[in-house]
Amino acid sequence: MRKHPRNGTRQPLSGDIWQAINPWSWWLESTGQQVGFINIYRTEAGDPEQELEIVENVASYGKQLGRIVEALSMVLRHGTFSSLEPDEELAKRRFLEMAEEISAIKGDFSAPSAENVDRLLVGMNRIRQQDAESYRMLRQRLLEGLKAEPEKEE
Repeated sequence: MRKHPRNGTRQPLSGDIWQAINPWSWWLESTGQQVGFINIYRTEAGDPEQELEIVENVASYGKQLGRIVEALSMVLRHGTFSSLEPDEELAKRRFLEMAEEISAIKGDFSAPSAENVDRLLVGMNRIRQQDAESYRMLRQRLLEGLKAEPEKEE
């Protein structure tokens, strides 16, 4: 527990109980931290000036996180992990699924995997049950797209 609150007050005889009284934090939380052309950074980095320099002139938090996700995805896809525990395998799978979803939103292309095809089939079966006409159109589009691929001779 902190000895002295950063943005709060202690009343006499109040002991270790304190309440943050900071109207800026209340106001910023309700406005999304940006007001017009003014950006207010509420980070508590070890060196706030250095942090601001990095975020403004090198890479935003999103860009930094995106590059970490890309690098870690590559390691997880190409690394050999022969003795993962079930919960570790689940964590690996969830991370790669998240990375794929982010790529899809960004419009990046990634080669289909068996898991992606399985999810597509589950989704198609749901559509078939809920909206037969949409299912027929999507099915036809998939079939036409697959026929358009050049055939490889072995």
